[in-house]
Amino acid sequence: MKILDKYLVKSFIPPFLLATFIALFVLMMQTLWLYVDDILGKGASLLVVLQLLFYLSMSLVPMSLPIGVLLSSVMLFGNLSERFELSSMKSIGLSMLRIMRPLIITAFVISIFSYIFYDSIIPYSNLKYKSRLYDLSRQKPVLSLDEQAFNTDFQGFNIYFKKKMPDGRHIEDVIIYQGGGRNSAKKMNTITAISGEMFNSKDQRFFIMKLYDGYIYKDMAKGRETSNSTHPFLQTKFKTWTKVFDMSEFSLDRTNEELFKSNKTMKNTAQLRSDIDSFNRRVDYYKKQQLKELYALSSREVSKSSITSKMKPKSQSKKVKKHSVLSNYVQKDNIKWDSIIGFIETFPRQTQVVLLRKLKQSVKRKKERLKSYISSNKRLDRKIREHTYELNIKYSFALACLLFLFIGAPMGAIIRKGGFGYPILVSVGFFVVFILTTILCKKLMSSGALPAFWAAWIPLLLLVPIGVVLTYKSMVDSRFDWIGRIGRIILRRQE
Repeated sequence: MKILDKYLVKSFIPPFLLATFIALFVLMMQTLWLYVDDILGKGASLLVVLQLLFYLSMSLVPMSLPIGVLLSSVMLFGNLSERFELSSMKSIGLSMLRIMRPLIITAFVISIFSYIFYDSIIPYSNLKYKSRLYDLSRQKPVLSLDEQAFNTDFQGFNIYFKKKMPDGRHIEDVIIYQGGGRNSAKKMNTITAISGEMFNSKDQRFFIMKLYDGYIYKDMAKGRETSNSTHPFLQTKFKTWTKVFDMSEFSLDRTNEELFKSNKTMKNTAQLRSDIDSFNRRVDYYKKQQLKELYALSSREVSKSSITSKMKPKSQSKKVKKHSVLSNYVQKDNIKWDSIIGFIETFPRQTQVVLLRKLKQSVKRKKERLKSYISSNKRLDRKIREHTYELNIKYSFALACLLFLFIGAPMGAIIRKGGFGYPILVSVGFFVVFILTTILCKKLMSSGALPAFWAAWIPLLLLVPIGVVLTYKSMVDSRFDWIGRIGRIILRRQE
């Protein structure tokens, strides 16, 4: 049986690698299309773009492996069933599970590889990919000076020329606006010239504009102007005027990658678990603080402590009595003690106003602290959900490789079609359901409608019954003839 096992594994590996590569390419192009505006036209070198594509492809490997297993298993068992090799294996007493055993071991190894790759390589590739994508998105487009169009690529300058010669160097009727804008300290200067040249320095670090036969108009106003104000205006004529622009602002500036390491997608399992524990401890602390603030707001001690905190009374009892009033602050006139309802009524009217104002401010501060704790807890809860989801999705995508084998192999044996026709159609259908369910659950998790743990596992759990039914059908050599019968009934009714 070792020969048969080797034959199945050797027949499984080539289509698996091919299907994984195709899936990886499709997923990479789909992701790249979302950010094409941030990448193209930024003057990035070919090496930077290739690095971006490489790190992007690495981050999509765990998603490509399940569809590779699914497609290759459907193709393999479809070919075996179409050539009656599967029937021959079963005729000598081999069950479907026994035939699948070497592939189950192979899929299990792929699952382990997927988890290790997701846990160790993906955080690094995400860090490199997202940091480079961020740098490209912030990068200015390539300098492009067109005729009869204003160009504002250089900060503080607005360049216009009427005509550009075919050599791309000589220009005519040039106007340059310098300064101005919102900053009143920088007055508007205007430079005009009949002709000029524009070219880069030999080391490509500077862009040089040399203008001929023109004027410089300089605004000499000081401070704010009114409609009736007058101010000097300076006009300077020149034969040659040269301006050197620094091209460093068009070069790609690398952001410090340490700023991105706090993102959940750039952490391994140990780091995610540590962050979740840290967040939970902070949530417990904030909840305790909330309870303290709620108790302080609901307790009678709020009013008593607020009223007497700065009064330093000589004596005070739990019950308001004639002989235990605050001698310095309680009014000593004839008071009807039987008519007193609250403790504050023992103070003069003006003191009552001051004490009530202080009480109101104290309650307001406590409410603000309470809102702050609640807001902090909401942010922490969101972080806990996101980190928990990222932690469980590593295991979910790894086990998806094993589960898709129990869907693909029985489906290939049932449909009895090899090649790239039916297998691709079937595989894409199952994988689309899996991906759409994953996206839906992730959105529900982000909104708090679904726990993070179940959001990561529900897409996989929904496919488990399908895998069980298909495996059982293939073991008993049962086909889904009822689907064909339903189709024929529907066609007859339409006729």
